[in-house]
Amino acid sequence: MLLFAQITNAQERLTSYDFHVHHKISNPNARLKSSTTLLQLPFFDDFVQNKIYPVTDDNPNPKLWINSGAFVNFNYPINAPSYGCVTLDGLAGNGSPYSYVAMANGGADTLTSQPINLSKNKIGDSIYLSFFFEPEGNGDYPDLGDSLILEFYANGRKDTGWVQVWSHDGYSSDPKIDSFTQVIIPVADSMYLDSFFQFRFRNYATLSGNNDHWHIDYVKIDTGRRYNSFDIKDVAITNIPTRPLKNYFHMPWNQFEANVSSEMGNSVSYGIFNSNVSTQNIGSGCLVTNSLGIDSSYTPYSNNIPTDSVFTYSIALPYRIPSNLPQDVYCNRFVNEQFYFISPSSNTNNFLGNDTLNYHQFFTNYFSYDDGTAEKAWDVRGTLSEAALEYNLNIPDTLKAIQIHWAHMNVDQTTELINLMVWQSLDLVNSVNDVVLHTEAFAKPIYVDSMNGFSTYVLDTAQALPAGKFYIGFKQLIDSVNIGFDVNDVSNPHLYYKTTDGSSNDWDTTKFGRNGSIMMRPMFGKCIPQGTGVENIASQKNKIILYPNPTDAATTIQMPYQSNWNIAVFNMQGEMIMQNNFSENHATLSLNKFSDGAYFVRATDLIKGKIFSDKIIKQ
Repeated sequence: MLLFAQITNAQERLTSYDFHVHHKISNPNARLKSSTTLLQLPFFDDFVQNKIYPVTDDNPNPKLWINSGAFVNFNYPINAPSYGCVTLDGLAGNGSPYSYVAMANGGADTLTSQPINLSKNKIGDSIYLSFFFEPEGNGDYPDLGDSLILEFYANGRKDTGWVQVWSHDGYSSDPKIDSFTQVIIPVADSMYLDSFFQFRFRNYATLSGNNDHWHIDYVKIDTGRRYNSFDIKDVAITNIPTRPLKNYFHMPWNQFEANVSSEMGNSVSYGIFNSNVSTQNIGSGCLVTNSLGIDSSYTPYSNNIPTDSVFTYSIALPYRIPSNLPQDVYCNRFVNEQFYFISPSSNTNNFLGNDTLNYHQFFTNYFSYDDGTAEKAWDVRGTLSEAALEYNLNIPDTLKAIQIHWAHMNVDQTTELINLMVWQSLDLVNSVNDVVLHTEAFAKPIYVDSMNGFSTYVLDTAQALPAGKFYIGFKQLIDSVNIGFDVNDVSNPHLYYKTTDGSSNDWDTTKFGRNGSIMMRPMFGKCIPQGTGVENIASQKNKIILYPNPTDAATTIQMPYQSNWNIAVFNMQGEMIMQNNFSENHATLSLNKFSDGAYFVRATDLIKGKIFSDKIIKQ
């Protein structure tokens, strides 16, 4: 099933991706062991060991967990009991799909506890494991055939190994659940009471992308509990504070400093959740610091929070950021906002780690509307369709590169083609009047080896831009490309798209901009990376050779081996202008009839299906 959050006549699409047809693939019953010292009861994790936002390490605590694919985050859950959770989905730990086979479904992520010593315990100790879980959240709902599973390791039954003790199935339609449910399971069989007890969470999911999300929080095992002992007594920061900048999540320091009053927000807000059975009086505050010391401190003020309720605090932030704030070697400056609250008592606030959160506001070498986490994917349908994202410079600057997070979908798109674009202005009524500053021809989507990594495209010619609006984007030379979509930050009305349905030359404003932002960033300044191997096709290693290149008339194409080949030539608009078949490993291409400029040459092995490509210049 492809689940479209919305589809418009103009072919714009926001996607969580999944399939109905499932082919079960069983995980091996291998037991994961570690050299870690045996854990003792009680066991507890609320996944807030990383108290800095944005997250600097998304791995579950290795002292407690052996991880395969799950990741800690603050962005996917809705109404989490505390601000950190662990998520299981259809992506491996490096952000790549487990499989590109359409409709393949099977065991995906696994989160296994480190061994826990239960050898001194007995059944009468009344040991229970509890946890909170939520399907979907801000991600994709698990559908029929998907599931979340809890298993215990039965060391006393060597023919059994892992024993399933609980599971929850997926859904036939979007359940629209916006809260967590607590589950409590007894450890009630003597076969579990040894020195190396382990438990694990696993999920079955569509394996071809960022699908089928399950979020887990507040995992606890202890003695002296009961089947109805929902005994999590805590008060916790439950969601990330709103961003302190008014227009962007990140921006360059020189652009911020040039117009602080227009870029700085007036306040931030965040929620505190009370999971106690009674109302709690909570005092909340904020301490703002930077590398030069304390900038501002805000005295806590108190409010009564009823049981199982969230209270949203709003704090004015009229602080001044010093002009001499130093930068690190990556051209970053940052201000830390430490949000905290005063606990009422230890009896009603069992877990203190989630009482404090540090929000790092970075000033770096790029602008972004997004927070760096892709909960969904966005695309626009139609060959030669275009997308443009608007930004604004407070002072003139030089655009050096563009970063894009490509979303993993059901197919590998790394052989597809786009033209990167930079516009000075867009005519929203008639795009023939657009002012195009630069076209970077024949770039390819490349997936970075991380959960939310960005590909860096260094422009072959840096673009000096005046103060004011400008636009970055692309023209796709295929039917669609999938870009990460952050649902937590809003870029409306800055995203525009234009399709090739022939109805008009108008740009349309995205219908999804009120719900989030695509993950495409302009980069400025000195600290520009060399690129992640994705600058453009001309800079990548290819297995065909074109010579001479550049050429004024003809060129020879040398294929890597003997086969039957289809050779096609495309112009910068993505239009095929010539093609032919050859049964040899070389051919001559005549470009006499074509005007000077860049062209894309694609060689397709008609027997093996392999594709090779390169760029040639006619001059």
